[in-house]
Amino acid sequence: PTYKDTWIPFIGKKKDLLTTGVDEVGDYNEKINKEQLNYPDGYEKTGSVFIEFASHLELQRAYQGVPYAKEL
Repeated sequence: PTYKDTWIPFIGKKKDLLTTGVDEVGDYNEKINKEQLNYPDGYEKTGSVFIEFASHLELQRAYQGVPYAKEL
């Protein structure tokens, strides 16, 4: 599966989710951890991720291709 780093059509470079996406997830996790330290008290922290695939086969390949790890 591929994605673009912008929401504007026809602009931005297509990136492969399984090769470059894993590195970017690690960078985003670091940013999230820094932001969570500044999170106001009294609010419950929750998280969610939505990933869309063009076919079920691509979904299976992505699921089987990601190594098991507590933090990527």
